[in-house]
Amino acid sequence: MDRPESVASNIYETPNGTRYWTPTAPPGFKPYVKARFSTIAQAIAMYEEYAQLAGFGIRLGTSQQK
Repeated sequence: MDRPESVASNIYETPNGTRYWTPTAPPGFKPYVKARFSTIAQAIAMYEEYAQLAGFGIRLGTSQQK
């Protein structure tokens, strides 16, 4: 799939004045609920590409719960 050069975002404001944005990315690159991947590496690669196209970064981390 061809990659677009740049991606815009939509900026919204709630009634109480809080601003938030949602990235505008091509449909083929948007994550969706219940997406399935064969490997964790494929999932990470998809989110890294989506983040780059949408104009933000991601980082991997771990946490332990007691």
